[in-house]
Amino acid sequence: MKTRVATFFALMIAGFGFAQNCDVLPESALKTMKMDIQFLADDALEGRLPGTKGAMEAAYYISNVFKQAQLVPMGNSSDYLQQFEISDWVKVGKKKTFLIVNGDTLKVNRDFYPMPQSTNGNISGDLIYVGFGIEAADLEHNDYKKLSEKKLKDKIFVIDVSSPDGVHPHSKYLAYHNLDYRAELAVKKGAKGIIFINAGDLASDPKMKFRKIKDAGVPVVFLKNIPNDAKPKKLKSASMGVVLKERYIDAFNVVGFKNNNAPYTVVIGAHYDHLGWGADNSLYKGEPAIHNGADDNASGTAGLLELVRFFGADTTYKAANILFVAFSGEERGLLGSKFFVDNTPVSVDGMAYMLNMDMIGRMENRQLAISGGGTADNWKAALELSNCDMDLKLSESGV
Repeated sequence: MKTRVATFFALMIAGFGFAQNCDVLPESALKTMKMDIQFLADDALEGRLPGTKGAMEAAYYISNVFKQAQLVPMGNSSDYLQQFEISDWVKVGKKKTFLIVNGDTLKVNRDFYPMPQSTNGNISGDLIYVGFGIEAADLEHNDYKKLSEKKLKDKIFVIDVSSPDGVHPHSKYLAYHNLDYRAELAVKKGAKGIIFINAGDLASDPKMKFRKIKDAGVPVVFLKNIPNDAKPKKLKSASMGVVLKERYIDAFNVVGFKNNNAPYTVVIGAHYDHLGWGADNSLYKGEPAIHNGADDNASGTAGLLELVRFFGADTTYKAANILFVAFSGEERGLLGSKFFVDNTPVSVDGMAYMLNMDMIGRMENRQLAISGGGTADNWKAALELSNCDMDLKLSESGV
């Protein structure tokens, strides 16, 4: 354990221009890193999902380490917390959201549910089945070919979410699977509302929960249970209403600055958020359970905090300033890092480079994966200089 962690820190230290040292960590450092991981990955923090009490406790814990190291606060105000918004699940107004098809009143979230392409509003009218709602000239397929403009105008379109050869990665119609495209096309064709269905077994039902309203301009729902198992062409009329409201939660990056009065700044980052009880992006399929995230990314955050302690106490390194950032919202799509880049407290022109740590534990062999090795000409030489008998797996891409 000591050798592996020391190797990782040799890479970090070499990045700052120090000579190679493969045994840089005292037992006290290993003890504090273990303490950091145990705190962040404890059940009490419930997986550090942004917007939760556990995520805030993690942010305050990190802030306290920054404060003890006497870093300059670089949050939104006088503290270390950089606040930003994350979209939560869109709320469905169940009392005002309804669907009646062929005279049958259907139940929201059981028989049907609104889609992210929907606008808010009520409509009634005749239904028209338009197949998959796809126009693909390159594949000589057009579901609207035999439907005149007059026949389509002001109808509620019924559209199958599948495609002529199903929905899968090898479909010829992959470029036309997107329901945003099909909703937009339907509106251009004259639809005043859209009911998506899944008439076959070659596609999955759309997800019921979503975080952003895309608003194609008409009410849009997915009909999960077709009344009386009627064929799509037997669906004649509908009345429908949709009420959706976007919701947001607060998330926090933690940002601290070691000012060495240097012309350039190095950024060191790691994300501290995780999946909570597994609602977002989890591969786990059992009953809801805490996703502790010891590897991803309490390990990277512990590395970040130990570097904070090291450079907070160091008085010799003056070549660059150091900006430490613990990101939130990473598991939801790099949201915290995107906000940071758009709202950085230090000029991007003055940033020399960034070191980002993600899942630095569980080294079961001598292989270490390092991405972004091609983003600067001298990364390869620096990594070779800092290598402590490791088999480095370098990827040039910065993506």
